Parts: sequence; structure tokens; C-alpha cells
Amino acid sequence: MTSSAPRFHGLDALRAGALLLGIVLHALMPFVPGMGWMITDTSPAAWAMPTISVIHLFRMVLFLLLAGFFGRLVTTRRGMPRFLRERTVRIALPVFAFWPIAVLPLAIVTALWAAAHGIVTAPPPPEPGVPVILQLFTPGQLWFLWVLYQCCLLLAAARWAARRLAPVPATRVLDVATALLTGPWAVAILAAPYAWTVVTQGTTYAGVDEPRTLLPDLVGLITYLSAFTAGWLIHRRGDALDDIARRRRAHLVVAVAGSIGVLVLTGQLGPAVPWSTVTAAERHTVTAIVSAVTAWSWVYGLLGACTVHLRAERRWVRYLADASYWMYLLHLPLLITIGALFTDLPWPATPKLLLTMAATTAILVLTYDGFVRSTWIGAWLNGHRRPREIFTRREGRRGRSRTRTASPAVSVR
Repeated sequence: MTSSAPRFHGLDALRAGALLLGIVLHALMPFVPGMGWMITDTSPAAWAMPTISVIHLFRMVLFLLLAGFFGRLVTTRRGMPRFLRERTVRIALPVFAFWPIAVLPLAIVTALWAAAHGIVTAPPPPEPGVPVILQLFTPGQLWFLWVLYQCCLLLAAARWAARRLAPVPATRVLDVATALLTGPWAVAILAAPYAWTVVTQGTTYAGVDEPRTLLPDLVGLITYLSAFTAGWLIHRRGDALDDIARRRRAHLVVAVAGSIGVLVLTGQLGPAVPWSTVTAAERHTVTAIVSAVTAWSWVYGLLGACTVHLRAERRWVRYLADASYWMYLLHLPLLITIGALFTDLPWPATPKLLLTMAATTAILVLTYDGFVRSTWIGAWLNGHRRPREIFTRREGRRGRSRTRTASPAVSVR
């Protein structure tokens, strides 16, 4: 049966943007002094860490919210059993299938780069209580897929229990929660679990830490599950996106101001603010609260902006939205390998960054178009096969050229 439901082009583009911002974030890592990244460039950039921090604030909660929104869309069209089957195949399975080519090479490239620079690297200390096999099989940059899969399972279990144990009270709770998370107080409500996570994790920089193993990280999962649930509830209300869009300017103003505040509080814009009358823990709590409000202001501001300005389909945006999953899965080995070639060149950071990004993006787009988009891999990752765009056009031009050459012969005969 063909669904007549409209396509959310703006949200498709926003979801792709969240993934592609991850590529930008990782490309900036080598230029941060003292980052301890896999490779370190000899041309540090003062603007790299502030850019990373702002992206890190909101990117993953934005992605989880959109995953929840589209998750409920799929469930209403196809049912929960099929939703869980598809998420198992398209989200959980790639964590293991792509690990040998997306995560394992990182250790090899890092070791080769360190050896070439005379750097002795030591393995990280073992985490107490975590099996060795799980510490060796770290999910790396694929961790977000595993967290998303956990959110899918948890929400499905809660939905199943609510429908069977207390369907009427559960519906009332959902109605109230939907109204709150689509109303003007949504940012403040969602900022609470985010701030609690940051305070509990005790990190000294903005944003939520990612899990290091496949074991569920309950502290971080509180924030990510709340984001996934928020997206689920936003889809539940038909006019929610238009309502959110009307407040987009206010959200974006708070997001920009809050980002500056976070950078000032963490000492990334000049020296850290001297707070002689408060403890380090109190200061960290304030930073966590500002970070949380800023992150969710970015999410709701971008959600509204894309709803308003990207209603119509743009062919190139749609293409990047389809390609973004493949690009993110395979980007990091390419970024590190290509970036390692430039680390010792006496160039400014900007041309090195642009060259690394351009080369990585070109390889990812070409491999997507040639080997993924129209093949079983595209059907696996994106749920459908689509005709090639880049290579097909070239073949089409050659075909038209051959046709024009052959026409006289046909007419003679």
C-alpha cells in the first residue's frame, strides 16, 4: 500500500546535517593542542576547539530527537514489530558489520603515525568491572547507533507495558507530555536530564560523554532516551512542527548567546571567568545548566528553521540526506589517513582542513554513488535502492553521443 503522508524534507536534511557535522567535528580534532587525538597537526588552530564544543553540545541530542520522530512515523505506518526488525537490521547490525573497516583501522593508522613520529603510545588503562573483550571491541564512532538501538528497545518495551497494564492513564500521561514537549517550556524541561548527565559525568568540557563500550551507560542514556522520546512525542501531535517553527528565532537567539556563554565559562574565549566565591563543583553545575539550555535551544531552533525554509525538496539536499549514513559510517579512517599526510606540512590549519575534508567527501560520495546507492548495501542501510546520479549521468552523455554518431548511418540504410 502506498502512503499518502507528506515527506519531511526539512527534517531529512537536518538529520543528514547532524551526521555530517560529526565529520566536521572529527576533522577539526587534530588541530586542537593537547587534545590527545589519534593524530596531531603541527599547525594548531585557536578556533578549532570552540567550534568542536558548540557542535558537540547539540549534535547528538538533535540526531536522537529526529530518530524518535521518524521512528514513530515508521511505527504508525508499518507497526512496531516491523519497526524493531528494521532497526535491528539497519542500526544494530552495522555496528558489528562495519567495525572491521570503520573502527579497527583507526588503531593501525594511529600506531603507524605515532611510530613515524617517534611517539611511544601506551594502551589505555583497563576499566574496572568491564570484560576485556568489550574493552577491545570498542564501538568507536559507531557508538551512537548502539545507543539509538537501546532507545528503540526501551521505548518499545515501555509502550508495550503501558498499553497492557494501564492504557487509559498512559494515554493521559502521553497527552500531557506531548503538550509540554511541543510547548514553550520544552527546552527547560529537556535541559534537566541533560544537565544532570553532564554534572554526574563530571566532564570539564561542554556536552555529554559518549559510552566507551557496548555496555549500556545509564547516565548518558538518560539524556539520549529523553531526546528520542521527545521526537516520538513531537510526531504524535500533527501541528507540533509549525508551533515549534513560530518560536525558532527566540530559540536560535538563546542558542547563540548560550554558546558564547559556554565558551566563556570553559575558558575557550579568553581566560576563564574568575569565580572566587564558588567551588569548582558549583561552577561545573552552572556550566552544565547553560550547556543543557543551549543545546536544546539549538535543537528546537534548527527544527523550526528547517521546517520553515526546507519544505520543498531540493535534489542535491535529498541526495546528501541519502548519502549521509554511508558517509558517516566510513568517514573516520579516511579522515585520519588523509589528515596524517598533512600533519607535518608547514601550512596554516585552514587549507589542511579544507583539503582533508574535500578529499574525504569526494571519496565517500563517489563510493556511495558507485557501490551503495543502487545496490543491496543501499537497500540495507537506507531501506531502498535509488538510481545512481553521478555515474549514470556520465553514462547517459556517452550514450547520447553514440546515438548522435549513429544517426546518419541509420538514415542511409
